[in-house]
Amino acid sequence: MTSEAAVTALERASSLAEGRKAVRALRADDLGIAFFRRVATLSGESPESAIRLSRFWKLVGEESGQMHYAFRARAAGERLQGKWLRSARTFVEAGEQCSDPVERLSFQAGAVDGYARAGQISEAVRLGKRLSSGLEQRGETALAARIKLNLGNALVWADDYRKAEKWLSQALPELESAGLDLEASACKLALSTAYLFGPHPLQAEPYAQDARRWFEANDFQYYADLCAINLAHNAMLRGRPDESVRLLLDLRDRMADSAVELARIEEYLGDSYLKLNLYEEAIDSFDIAARLQTGKDMGLSKAHCAFGKAHAFLGQGSYTKASRYFGLAQQGYRTVENRMWEAAAWAGNISAKRQTGRSADLAYQANQCIDSLRKVNSTYYLAFALLERARLALGEMPEAYVRQAYRLIQDHGYAAMEWEVHAVRAVHCLPQQRLKHYRKAFAAILRSRMQASSNTGRIRFLRDKGQVLSGYLDELLATPKPRRVKEAVRVITECRSAALVDEILSSNADGYSPELVRQLNELRAKLNELAPEGAKSGTERRGAMPRGSLKLLQKQWVEMTSRLLETTSPAKGPAPAQPASVFTETGTSMYRLFSNVANRIDCSIEEVANRLKWLQFEMLAPMLDPQAGAGSVEEQLRWFGEKIEARGRVSPDGLLWQVPWQAISLIMGDPEPILLANPAFASEVNISLSTTAKVCIWYLDTDQLPHIAEEVSYLLKLFPEALVCSTASQVRGALESGDFDLLHVAGHARFNAENPMFSYLEFAGGKIYANEIAKSGLRCRAVVLSACETGSLSFTFKEEPEGLTRAFLARSAQAVLASSWVVDDEAGKRFMKSLYETWISGATFIDAVRSARQSCRSWRSHPYYWAPFVVFSGYSLN
Repeated sequence: MTSEAAVTALERASSLAEGRKAVRALRADDLGIAFFRRVATLSGESPESAIRLSRFWKLVGEESGQMHYAFRARAAGERLQGKWLRSARTFVEAGEQCSDPVERLSFQAGAVDGYARAGQISEAVRLGKRLSSGLEQRGETALAARIKLNLGNALVWADDYRKAEKWLSQALPELESAGLDLEASACKLALSTAYLFGPHPLQAEPYAQDARRWFEANDFQYYADLCAINLAHNAMLRGRPDESVRLLLDLRDRMADSAVELARIEEYLGDSYLKLNLYEEAIDSFDIAARLQTGKDMGLSKAHCAFGKAHAFLGQGSYTKASRYFGLAQQGYRTVENRMWEAAAWAGNISAKRQTGRSADLAYQANQCIDSLRKVNSTYYLAFALLERARLALGEMPEAYVRQAYRLIQDHGYAAMEWEVHAVRAVHCLPQQRLKHYRKAFAAILRSRMQASSNTGRIRFLRDKGQVLSGYLDELLATPKPRRVKEAVRVITECRSAALVDEILSSNADGYSPELVRQLNELRAKLNELAPEGAKSGTERRGAMPRGSLKLLQKQWVEMTSRLLETTSPAKGPAPAQPASVFTETGTSMYRLFSNVANRIDCSIEEVANRLKWLQFEMLAPMLDPQAGAGSVEEQLRWFGEKIEARGRVSPDGLLWQVPWQAISLIMGDPEPILLANPAFASEVNISLSTTAKVCIWYLDTDQLPHIAEEVSYLLKLFPEALVCSTASQVRGALESGDFDLLHVAGHARFNAENPMFSYLEFAGGKIYANEIAKSGLRCRAVVLSACETGSLSFTFKEEPEGLTRAFLARSAQAVLASSWVVDDEAGKRFMKSLYETWISGATFIDAVRSARQSCRSWRSHPYYWAPFVVFSGYSLN
C-alpha cells in the first residue's frame, strides 16, 4: 500500500488508537516523508487540518523509523499554533535525528524563524548564519538559500529591515535559479515585509503582488492571504486606511481557522481603524487580537496590541491611559529585545506625557529617542518623534526638527503626516507668518482626505485635526475683515462636505448630466491611483505623481464639488433672502458668521455646555412629571436666544448642534429655524403639498403606540393612493427605486451615539439602518420622521448631523423633519394632524411646521410636547 494512502487514513482517524490501527494495516513505505509533506501542504491550505494531522507525529516516527521527518511535521504543527519556541527546539531535534550531514543542517531551518518569533533574535541569527555557511561549504546553494530566507524572516521579526533585505536579496536569485518557485514566492513575500516597514515602503507592493499571483495560481490561498495582509498594511501606510480595512475584513473570514493569523489580522485592523480615527473600533480589534494571543511566545504581538491601544487612547484625549499603555508596550518590546518598536513606543509616551502637562525632562528624552530611532532606521516613527521634539521647543525655533521630519515625510510617502509639519510651524512661527502655515496645513489636510475612498474615512478624517482647524479659524477671526470671514466660511464649508459627493454618486448619478458623472468618476479614479507625495519610484498600479499634479487634482475636485452643489440646488422655490448663520467653535471662542461679518458669542464654551446639560434635563422633565411647569425651561431658552442670536437658516457647529433652535425661535418670536448640514446648501425650503402628491408611508403596527394607527388612518384619508409599508421587506422594496414627493415614517427609532449610521427604524420583520437608507436608490423631496430621536445628534461628529437625518438628506431630501428627543405619542399625533391640515391647505412646509408647533403649545405649554421636531435642510436634485 502506498504511503499516501496511509497518510489519508491518518487524516480520517479520530483517535491515536484508530490511527495506529490504520497505519499498521497498510504497512506503507516512506511513511515519514509522506506524512511530513502532507502536513507541509496542509499548512498552506488548511492550518487546522495540518495541526490535527501533525499530532500523529510520534506514531509515524515509531512505525516508519523516520523520526527526523516526524519531528519536522510536529514542529510545523507547533508553529501553526504559535508555539514558536517549542517549534524551534523541535526543528533542532529533527536535525539532530539525521545521519546525513546535509539533512542535519537543512532540517533545522525552521528553528531560525521559531527563535525569532519567540523573541530570541540573537539565537535565531546565530543559528541561521551557521546553517547557511555550512550548507554553502558543502555546495548546497539552494538549501543555503532556504536558510537565508528563514534568516531574513527572522530579521524581519526583529524589525532589522536593512539586514533582512540583505539576506533576502541574496536568497531570491538563488531560489529562482534552482527552480524553487514556492520558496522564491515566500522570499518575495518576506521582501515585501522588509520594504514595507523599512526605509523603502514604496517598493513593497510589487513584491507582494508578484508573490500573491503565484500563490493564487498554485492554490496556496493561505500564503496569498499573507500577501494580501501586506498589501493592506501598505495601503494604510500610504494614506488609504479604508482600503486596508476592506482587504482585511475579506481576509478575516477566510482565515478564521488560524487563531495566530486571525490575531494578526485583528491587530492590523486595529492599526487601520486608528488611521481612520475610529478609536473605539481600534481598541476593540486590539482587545480581540490580545485575547487570541494565548501562547507564551506571543510577547511581541501583545506589545503591538498595547502600543495600538495607547495610540487609540491618545486620539481620544485619554492621555494618562495612553501613557500607561505606551509604558506597557515599551516593557513588552524590551523583553523580546525589539529595539525599534521600543523606541517607537517611547516616542508615543513622550507625546502622551507632553499632553498631560508632564513636560519636565521630555525634551532630553525626545533627543535620546530620536537617536535610538536613527540607529534602528525607523523612518516613520523618526518623523513622528522629530515633530514631537519640535512641539516641545521652548525658547528655541524648532525648524531644524521640522525640516528633518518633512524630508522624511516627502521621501517615504507619509502623506497623511504632512499637515502636522505646517501645523507645528504655525504655532512656532512669527505672528505675521502664522496664517500662511495654517493655509498650507489645511491644504495638506484636504489633499490627504481626498484619498479616503469611503464615507467613514472622510467623515472621521477631521477627528484628530480639530486643534489645527480651530487655530486656523482663530487666526482668521482675530481680525475679522470681510475677506477673512469669507475664507473662514469656505474652510467650514469644505470641512462639512466630506462625504457629499460619493453619497450622491452612489445612487443618484442618474440625476446629473452624463458628462458631469463621467468627469467626477474619472477624477475619483485618478485620486485612487494617486501615489503619495515624494514617491521616488512607481509601481505597476500607482505611479509616482509630482506635487504639481496633486495640487491640480485638488483644484479640480474642489471645482467639481462646487458644480455638484450648484446642480443639487432645488428646482423649485426662490433663493434665500439672506445667507445662513454659520457657527463655529475655535480653540477659545464661538462665533456667528453672517454676511461676511463675524460676531463673537459673549459666553464661554464651558458655560454653553453646562447650560445645555441643565436645559436638556428641564426639557425632558414631563417624562417624569407630565404636569411639569414651563417657566424654568423658558427662562433657559431666552438666555440662549439672547446670547446666540440666529434667525431662519442656521448651520451650527460642535455643541451648538445640541441647542433646541426650534424651541428658542418660538419663545423669542423668530422665524422657524432650518438647520443646514452645510452652509453651501443655500436653498429656501419652500415645499408645497397637494392631495395628488406621490406619498409613501412607513409605519410600525404596534399596541405600544396606539396613536400611530390614528395618525396613519388620517394620512390615508388625505392621500388614499399612498404606498403603505409596514414590514421591513416592504420598506426595502421602496428603498430600491422609490421616488416620492413625501415620505412619512411613524414608529420606533433608535439612535446609536457611537456609530450614528447604525441608528435604525423598527418595523415588523426587522430593522432598517441609516447606512442602508443612505446607500439606497430612494428619492424623496420631503421626509417627516414621526418617531423618537430621529434628529438626535452625536458628540462624535461636530461638523454635521449623522444617523437617520443624514441618511435621508443623502437621498436628496430637500427637507427632513426629525425629532430631537423622545416624542410623546399623543403630542406626535396632534403635531402631525396640525402639520398636514395646514400644509395641504396651501401653506409652505415651513409655515405648516410653525403652525403645528403653535397648535401643540396651546394644548400643552411645556416645550417637551411642542418642540421635539426640527427641520433639517439638504440638497435636492433638479
